[in-house]
Amino acid sequence: MKKSFTLFCFIFFFSISRAQDFYVPDTEPAYIDPVWHGGADPVVLWNPVKKKFYMYYTQRRADLKGEGWAEGSKIGIATSKDGRKWQYAGTCKGERLEYPVEDDYSLWAPSVIYHKRTFHLYVSYVPGITGKMGKGISYIKHYTSKDGENWNFKSFIPLSSDRCIDPCVYRVGKTWVMAYKDEAHGARTWLAESEDLNRWKVTGAAIEDLRHEAPFYWKQNGRHFMIVDAWKLQARVYESPDGLSNWAYVTSFPAGHPAILQAKGKTFLIHHTHDTEMPRRTAIFIKELVIGEDGKPLPVASK
Repeated sequence: MKKSFTLFCFIFFFSISRAQDFYVPDTEPAYIDPVWHGGADPVVLWNPVKKKFYMYYTQRRADLKGEGWAEGSKIGIATSKDGRKWQYAGTCKGERLEYPVEDDYSLWAPSVIYHKRTFHLYVSYVPGITGKMGKGISYIKHYTSKDGENWNFKSFIPLSSDRCIDPCVYRVGKTWVMAYKDEAHGARTWLAESEDLNRWKVTGAAIEDLRHEAPFYWKQNGRHFMIVDAWKLQARVYESPDGLSNWAYVTSFPAGHPAILQAKGKTFLIHHTHDTEMPRRTAIFIKELVIGEDGKPLPVASK
């Protein structure tokens, strides 16, 4: 009986370990949204309920003719067992998540975390489809889920203005931190803190040197980094001594609305890139991110 139990434990833990292996795809891009060809703003995490990696992204309507193609967007989902091949799995379901065109709103730039057997979705909510992307009011909404697909609305998050988008939620010690873009304060990164993922207190601006969006935090080799999308000035990486303050510029490289995944001791850069011939269309790419000999983060293409 003891030998059987030991064998069971070995197989169980081995299967869990193998299930969380993550590989850079052999071909690029890693994923293209099959519905509108406008998948953007991707984030990836391991779903322990479904035992797959889940990619959440803004499902922009890139093939739509005329204005408003970047609005009326849902949050798309793609899944993969190991990162090599991604399959479309529909869109997030829940109150005011499913019918943005009919109900006149847009959803952008999801941030998803898993904590204490609950998924938390923080997403940019933009009322009104006007054809003038980013010119109106916007809020960050909080949802929770038990499976990562079906979501229950919790609240709007009151922040530093009524033009906040692009949340990224991370943890430093026992404190939850939300980095986000405040368009009313010059398109800079601001921070808010929480003890329970529900109630947030704004702590102020974090990165103010130039206009940008899409902040994303990660920790690598014991160092605290934040990457932002500065458009023509590429993705810019900053470093902080504590993950909360004194962010200093480190390096830049091309990556549209970048995010980070850490799995099996490796760090991966996930981002979208626009098609040069059909600029509305986007594809999602994945590369390993290493610390170069100069001490700066460096994306490495698949071999």
